[in-house]
This record gives sequence, structure tokens and C-alpha cells, in this order.
Amino acid sequence: MVPLMMCVAGSAFAQMRPVEMPRSARGLSAPSALTTSRPSLMPAKAADARPSGLFTPEQFALRAEILFTDGRLAPGQHAAVVYRDERQGLEVIPTGKKVREHLAQSPLSNAQRENAVVELFKTAGASEFDVVLQDIGTDEHNVIVVKKGRTDRVIVIGGHHDKIMEGPGVIDNWTGATMVANLYHEMHMIDTDATLVFIAFGGTEDGLLGSSAYLDSLTAAQKKDIDAMLNFDGVGVNGTYSWSENASRSLLARAEQVAKDSRRELKEATRSLNADSTSFRRAGIPAMTILGMTQDMVYEVLHSEAGRNAPFSVRHYKNSFILAREILKSLDHDALGFLGRWKA
Repeated sequence: MVPLMMCVAGSAFAQMRPVEMPRSARGLSAPSALTTSRPSLMPAKAADARPSGLFTPEQFALRAEILFTDGRLAPGQHAAVVYRDERQGLEVIPTGKKVREHLAQSPLSNAQRENAVVELFKTAGASEFDVVLQDIGTDEHNVIVVKKGRTDRVIVIGGHHDKIMEGPGVIDNWTGATMVANLYHEMHMIDTDATLVFIAFGGTEDGLLGSSAYLDSLTAAQKKDIDAMLNFDGVGVNGTYSWSENASRSLLARAEQVAKDSRRELKEATRSLNADSTSFRRAGIPAMTILGMTQDMVYEVLHSEAGRNAPFSVRHYKNSFILAREILKSLDHDALGFLGRWKA
């Protein structure tokens, strides 16, 4: 997330070059929200071959931990980064001090973080051709994975993978980037009406460059295909919050109703900060950000060395994950449509 004064309509698109959008390895054509001649889109290059076969929650967690630490811990140690399936009672993230220590080992450079997100998406079930990099013109990329639905109606799920110079960027926004990949892991095998576009944005801390570049690459018609955008920033600290002053009324109302129906926590944070959802709202697309901490902790934790010891909470991360999944299911079943866009 970035302060209001840092959000600029950057000229990050000068280095973008046309590249043909690859078809999915499963034979699915790209959705309209990505089919465009303008953005620089390319298949992500694999550092390692994607492991074959389906993963149990524990296996996925282990693979993600290894990828995210990139060998920076001692042999046998792994950084805890994922939650997968509460329905089977599986707690795949350790708790307490161990979590905080392990999360502090997240990749420290933006290039490392980008590569780790690519590998995590592939671990979550994406093929080499499913994972696409979009050049945003700053030696950084958006990492995009599409789950094709029965229609070209699009729901975007996003969270940035970059960080500021100070601190390791564990909470801001390693937790949000992993949430996007975890939701892909949860949703990619489910038959959906809407096409789900999962994006780990680059350049957010430099002024929302990644989300702006993605939207700038779309035609007006393609933007109209996007029914909603759900963004994650700094999740899993001391609660699950919505930024009511920086959220589309229609989507916020839906999220609040889903939280009530599913008995999931969703509190209101009124102070307005900019996040990648802001770019979508400026484009007239219903969008909101789910945050994981109270407002008094935002600048204390997110943009400081204190982020190294942020009090990560398994319980709150899990709540955000389950709530997000239920919101996506609700949006897939019942689109916000024209009225939702009118209230954006």
C-alpha cells in the first residue's frame, strides 16, 4: 500500500512491447480481460520444473515454504507462508514465535519475490504457459494467472509482491501475495461462471504502477468485462478489515453480507489509504482492499523496520482466506452487474 501522495499515474508503459498471449496448457483461450495487443505479456520462465501430480495441503505448504525462503534458512527449516483447507481441519502454518521467525525470512529483493510468486503459482497448479509476466516498464512485472470460466465476465484477485527499501516486507505485502496464490490453489479446479484473473502486482510501492499498467493495457470493452476486483494488502496481523472510504459501495455491501452469512469477521477501517484497488476504482470498476490490521498499526508496521517482527496471526490470515473464498463464490454466482458499477 502507498500513501495518497505517492499514487501517480506513472509513465511505466514506455517499455511495453506487444507479445502474443499464450493459450493455457489446458487448451483454454485467454479471457477478454487479457486478450490485447498492447501489453508486454510473456510466459514466465521456470527456475525449476513444476512438480507433477496433485498436492495435498501439507505438500503444497511445504513446497511453498521451500520456494519462498530460497535456501536462506538452515537445512530442514522453512518459512511458513500458506493456509489451505480448514474443512479437513488441517493447520499447515505453525503458530506463535515460529511463524514470526520464519516469515522474517521472506525474499528480500523484489526480483527474488517475483520469482518466488511465479514458482508458487506453478506449485498451486498453474502450468508453465498459465503463468504470464507483464512488463510494467521498471524492470518489474505483474505476475498473472487466469482461471477460465464459462463466460468472459471477469473477477480480478490481486495483491502486490514488491516492497519498500526498509524492512523485509513480510506483512506488506508478502502475506497479500501469498493470499492471491492460495486463492488460485483453492479455486482453479472449481467450475465457475466468471473468469478469475489472479495478479501479483509489481511497482505498487512506486505509485500503483503494476495495477495502472494492467488497466492501461485493456480496451474500454475489456474493462467493462471486469465485474469486481478484490485486493489484499497486509493481511493476517490483528483482524480482517475493509477500507470503507476506499471501497466501492456495491462490493463492500456484498462483502459485509457474505461475512455475516458465513460468520466471518470483517471490521471497518475508515482511514483512506491507496492500494491497487484504487486503480480499478478510478477506472469505474467496483473494487475493495482487505487489510489485516488496525489503522494505528499501518505506518508502525508496514513501512518500517518493525515489519520484521510484525505479529503475524494464523487465525486472522485464515479468516481472511475463508472470507475471500466465500466472497468470490458469491460474486461468481451473482454478479454485481451494471448497478454495482454505478455504485463503484
